[in-house]
Amino acid sequence: MTAHWRPATKTAAGIEAGRPPLSVIIRPLTAGDIPAARRLIVSVACEVYAWGVPVDEMARRFDARGELRDVDDALAHYFGRRGLFLVAVDGDQLVGTAGVRQIDAEVCELKRMWLLKEYRGRKLGYTLVRQLQAFAREAGYRAMRLTTALKVQQPAIAFYRRLGFREVAVIPEKNDVIMEQAL
Repeated sequence: MTAHWRPATKTAAGIEAGRPPLSVIIRPLTAGDIPAARRLIVSVACEVYAWGVPVDEMARRFDARGELRDVDDALAHYFGRRGLFLVAVDGDQLVGTAGVRQIDAEVCELKRMWLLKEYRGRKLGYTLVRQLQAFAREAGYRAMRLTTALKVQQPAIAFYRRLGFREVAVIPEKNDVIMEQAL
């Protein structure tokens, strides 16, 4: 079964005290988005993990280790693997990323879920995941899995639990947790 992506959607999430409503477009990643997506992923990772290294230096380290190959070649790693890579764009600024790709015939993997700090807690992450879950169901997947850092990513783990993911394994040597949700 081939899943088809629906047209870009607009979300008006985050109407809380002191915060203006969001006017964000969620759409598939394009080749022109790749530099901004890479920068967003590295800058948010630097903030979350508090490495104390400038973003440009960390980007060079990521490149040296090939850590963003999947983003650089999203066609092969996502779109070409029964997957989808979404970006959230507010005006002309890329503010979030998230993708799913095939693990096997029945399980897909949620990857690269990153949002700029000022966009967290405003239902944008929820909207990204729900759109990817809908895509995954339509593509015939029965489960969605993700891996995240056990200690550093406690807010993300709590978020995924609220969405219905449950812990299925821990990778002690990497201090990561694997979570999964039936679709």
